[in-house]
Amino acid sequence: MTAAGTWSVTLAVILGAAGGGLRYPGLVALAAGFALALGAAGLAVAGRDGLVVSTGAIMPVTRGEPVTVTVTVENRRRRRRAAGMVELPGGPAPVTLPVRRLRRAKPETASQALTDTRRGVWCLGPAVAVRRDPLGLLERRRGLAQAVTLVVHPRRVDLDPLVWSRHQWTAGAGRALPRPGLAEFERLREYVAGDDLRRVHWLSSARAGTLQVRTHVDPARAAAFVLLDTRRGSYPAGDAGDAAFEDAVDVAASVTDAYVRRRLTARLRATGGLAWPAHVGGHDSTGLLDELAAVRADDAVDDVVGRSGPAARGTAALVDTVLAQRRGSARDTGALLVVVTGPGSRDAFAAARAHRSGPAVVVRTGASVPATRLERADGRGEPVATVDLDRVDSLPALWLGLAALTHGAPG
Repeated sequence: MTAAGTWSVTLAVILGAAGGGLRYPGLVALAAGFALALGAAGLAVAGRDGLVVSTGAIMPVTRGEPVTVTVTVENRRRRRRAAGMVELPGGPAPVTLPVRRLRRAKPETASQALTDTRRGVWCLGPAVAVRRDPLGLLERRRGLAQAVTLVVHPRRVDLDPLVWSRHQWTAGAGRALPRPGLAEFERLREYVAGDDLRRVHWLSSARAGTLQVRTHVDPARAAAFVLLDTRRGSYPAGDAGDAAFEDAVDVAASVTDAYVRRRLTARLRATGGLAWPAHVGGHDSTGLLDELAAVRADDAVDDVVGRSGPAARGTAALVDTVLAQRRGSARDTGALLVVVTGPGSRDAFAAARAHRSGPAVVVRTGASVPATRLERADGRGEPVATVDLDRVDSLPALWLGLAALTHGAPG
């Protein structure tokens, strides 16, 4: 029953009681009129709908991109079906699609664009047919179709893998990507002083007029290890914290995808338990964005994890994840560690120092002023490359600045 129907019932009761008590036929007639209207409304919404609703599959989209939801409605009754609407509850925003008067076996298609697509795995539906009488007094709702899933992926910005490592600082921009190996040819590049002459490709050098060196990568070894901090306490409260966390997920997706697209093995771990890929090897990023679409800030994961062992001595969640990865996979030795966290994290530098076999970068989202610098935690130890990120659109420029910042730094 709608609000108008509720008022009609109330007025019918009040006017009927007043007219009977005061013996005013006019009030009784008004009450009877409201009662007749309600009876007619009940007949209008009664009976079978005869509707068949099907919802088209929705392809995954990127956060912030619009998506169109399409519903096909068919009337299986002989008589025309009055106009109404179909609702799809749930999702980033509920979908309400108007349906015109339907003739038998004449399907009608209705669509609506969702512009506020927030990252996540959303369930739209099941579809509900809403049927109202012409006066809008009564409403009948009936579920008609199966729910559909809308997957909204994190955003990705275009990045290039960093070309430096702790044990190999370049004198030029042409050095091989991190973790050069002997297993698989990658590309030819110009010779840089100090390169192994055995890797010079003389035929290509003769064509180009300059020495060309072959670079190789070992697909079994990780070039990048991305650690995403999903602890709620690492990010500010309110909308600012939500935006910082969304940017952190975008950064993790962008960095991991940058290496995978170059056929370099990358690992992604999160303090909330996400581990991608689940197995070692391969350069296929299928499932990465689906996994990140479902990531949520976790209130249950505190700065200190575990109940025994190193955790009992105060090992923080980020450090614990780095140590576990180092113990569990020797193939990640020498990989670039990228810690993605918020301004509230207190253990990002400790996690960077725990990654002793390779270079480390700390990316902190939610900064008021974007910056890239070498920073020492509490003035101790080796400097750690840090990126203070105000929004994810600033990441490509800061990433380039990070490569320039580490140029010629000591190993």
